[in-house]
Amino acid sequence: MHHQLHGIFHTPVFVFNIFESGIEDAEQLMDDIYENIKTEIMNDDGIIQQTNNEQLHKDSRYEKLVTYFESCLEEIRGWYNFDAEKFSLTQMWVNKTLKDGHHPVHYHPNAYLSGVFYFGEGGDICFKDPVDKRLSQIMVQNDLETLHFCHAPKKGLLLIFPSWLHHGTKNNHTDERWSLSFNSLPNGKTNYSTSSDLRYSRINITVH
Repeated sequence: MHHQLHGIFHTPVFVFNIFESGIEDAEQLMDDIYENIKTEIMNDDGIIQQTNNEQLHKDSRYEKLVTYFESCLEEIRGWYNFDAEKFSLTQMWVNKTLKDGHHPVHYHPNAYLSGVFYFGEGGDICFKDPVDKRLSQIMVQNDLETLHFCHAPKKGLLLIFPSWLHHGTKNNHTDERWSLSFNSLPNGKTNYSTSSDLRYSRINITVH
């Protein structure tokens, strides 16, 4: 029987691979950055550690990687047709998880798009279904709905997702799981083409 399907309230998770990006010497770049992140000062919260410095995107040692991240954000801006001049990083930090550790479910405030970049394998990242009203009814297993979506880390993978999307990780099964995370915001004139729609205010954001 003929029918139409409208996939409403879309929640995208974009997956990029630096080894498919066309960047020359991507393997060497990965190795160099991996050696750098291991020298960063980490807080000591046990099996989950992060850098105290959340402004690593301003460090010249990571310039090539930040350029890659922002090129991926530009691709998303075009795909989404966002009414913004560009997206720029506002924070970037290192995550280190020891064996059997996990990141509890959280989201990233004061950001629009967030990302995580992996240097190897480890515990899967899992995103929670943002439609929490689904939990108030009987759940029937099907192929279109799920309460969570998980993705396995792999060296060179970059995941970008809406900052409001709740996510965490499964227990890490490797000795160490290293990643870089970042937040981003629109930078420059935003909603200037859709100013007639009162739901979207014209704003001019400057990301330093």
